[in-house]
Amino acid sequence: MPGSSDPCWFQAFGCVLGFDWHSSGLTTTVCGALKEGLEPVARDLGLFVAGGKGATSRKTPTEIAATCERTGLDAAPLVRASRLCAKVDNAAVQDGYQLYHHAFVFTAEGEWCVVQEGMNDATAMARRYHWLSEGVRSYVDEPHAAVCCDAQGATLNLVAHESEAARVASARLAAERPEVVLEALGHLPTLEMPRRHELQPAADVDPRRLQKVLLATYEAAPADFEALLAIEGVGAKTLRALALTSELIYGSKASTRDPAAGELRGLGVWTFTPGSAGRNGRGCGSGPRRTPPPSRAAPRSGPTAHAPHRRCPRPRAASRPGARSSGHA
Repeated sequence: MPGSSDPCWFQAFGCVLGFDWHSSGLTTTVCGALKEGLEPVARDLGLFVAGGKGATSRKTPTEIAATCERTGLDAAPLVRASRLCAKVDNAAVQDGYQLYHHAFVFTAEGEWCVVQEGMNDATAMARRYHWLSEGVRSYVDEPHAAVCCDAQGATLNLVAHESEAARVASARLAAERPEVVLEALGHLPTLEMPRRHELQPAADVDPRRLQKVLLATYEAAPADFEALLAIEGVGAKTLRALALTSELIYGSKASTRDPAAGELRGLGVWTFTPGSAGRNGRGCGSGPRRTPPPSRAAPRSGPTAHAPHRRCPRPRAASRPGARSSGHA
């Protein structure tokens, strides 16, 4: 019994038997050989094997019960042990390996061990789980004698000792009305991962160019943001990269408020009115419009039919050739 729960002994035993062609095959063939070889003398030795590979593994509780009926053993704790071991490694340990083999070895005294194996379809790799009754203080708190696999990865391990709080909370929630859990799940935040994010370094920022600019800023050591702006080569992409990095490292989030939506100092609130015709045949909707502050006299009414108390600001380009209009893009 201790040998079957020891992965080193079990592996060596398989090699001695000649079943060493690969480790996952070793598990199923050794357990199959033990079951078949012990069956004629099982009662004399007081050592029994139930379960196996594939569909045979699902017959384990029935085989345990049949053996206990012949020998007078109490089948209930053994069947419970078999089912719990399989449930733990299939559900409580979410490591990507689905059980396809379950062998349950037990004695006339009620001692038992489990050797079961799961397969990861994506990697075609197997993982073997060993259990021994004398080492199991709890089925849900570090119960394994050993878990064997060359590959390791991210795992939801609810039988780890540090998962105690999660186990307590899970049991508490399971005892609540279903609506309690369903409502909580409905308010979980979602994470969307589109094919194209707002920022991609290769597309939006030239790493070599950014490195060159950051080297210049490092050498200049600007004392404040104004000094940073004054450094040659610092442009929109550099500032965007610095702002995003500041948020990531320091949690300093940059504002996303559009300055056109605010109030200009001394000039009132600028508003946007689409679809109206202004001077020079241009629509007032193509540029900002403003409501004068109370301290100033209202301007003359313009040609806007639906807003006669306002006028469309005259573009500066009309009086200063070559200059950019302040009222139109």
